[in-house]
Amino acid sequence: MRKFLILVVTAAAIGVFISQTREPEGEASAADAAPPAMGSAAEVADAATPAPAAREASAPPASSPRPAPAEAPARAAAPSPAPEEPPAQRTHSEPAPAPQQPDTDATPRQVASRPDAEPTETASSQERPALSAVAELPTDAPALERAAALLKDGERVEARRILSAVYREGPTEHRAVALKALNRINSELVFNPRCTEGAVVHTVSGGETLGRIGGKHKVNWRGIQRLNGVDPRRIRKDQQLKILPGEREILVDKSDFRLALFIDGYFIKQYPIGHGKDNKTPTGKFTIDEMMIEPDWYPPWGGVVRYGEKGHLIGERWLGLADQPGAAGYGIHGTSDPQSIGTLCSNGCIRMLNEDVKELYDFVTSGTTVTIVE
Repeated sequence: MRKFLILVVTAAAIGVFISQTREPEGEASAADAAPPAMGSAAEVADAATPAPAAREASAPPASSPRPAPAEAPARAAAPSPAPEEPPAQRTHSEPAPAPQQPDTDATPRQVASRPDAEPTETASSQERPALSAVAELPTDAPALERAAALLKDGERVEARRILSAVYREGPTEHRAVALKALNRINSELVFNPRCTEGAVVHTVSGGETLGRIGGKHKVNWRGIQRLNGVDPRRIRKDQQLKILPGEREILVDKSDFRLALFIDGYFIKQYPIGHGKDNKTPTGKFTIDEMMIEPDWYPPWGGVVRYGEKGHLIGERWLGLADQPGAAGYGIHGTSDPQSIGTLCSNGCIRMLNEDVKELYDFVTSGTTVTIVE
């Protein structure tokens, strides 16, 4: 019995000793496991949030911009300086090309969409010009009715073919309506570089130039440049380019002081003109056989006026017509007198605004037919 009591007392002493040595650890664990007794919800949330110093030391959040590699431009920073050469002129409020990299291998952004690419615009925005044109087409003309039905069905290319024929051969009032609809349709089909409906998409091969591509498709390489807004020195392999191949034709209507460009019978654009006083502008069919940029002028009274000199009257482009019996030396050109457009003003040549003749020049080639009617 005595031995038993000794063992009980010894065990109790050992238990007291052990509980005293582990008490701080137990208190700390209990404090960590329970929230402060009087703490608010905000205090609890703050307690769970790392201190600012700890957050800065940790990895940046996903939304923080990562520094750009040393060899790449920092696109997230301020816009890059403009390239040394300005981009090619763009038409109908198109979006400016993205800044170019300064190295020699840099290329302008690809503007023509791939056939299998996601559309860059919604269908409703793409068809808006055509649908707005439908509302203005009269319903008392079979051709215009057919064009309106095609536009409602989204058949813009076929509708443009019918409207082009109305513009060329229809009565005056129908021609005016067709012109308005054609301008709206062509704002997409022709002059929107992202729309390739009715066009050819050329994929650039290694070593190709715009000159070679233009020769392959029998078009003026400057027209490819204008349609796509590219720098001809910076095209790259696998870049896709919008091209409008086909036979070019220019129709000049003296009575309306207008010139119209067609490609494969499809109307492209109409321009205002001036032409010969005293009926000096001949009628008939001609072909362009000479194309010049910033031409010198040879007045009918002799001599020469160099481009840029005082008294130079024929503007920035010359499209010379092949001579015919009784009709020699005529051409289509710009003018230093824009107020003369819409009047009988020349010695027989066809005058255009400089910006208009530059655009026309880019679309045509030597051999283009020019039909002049009264």
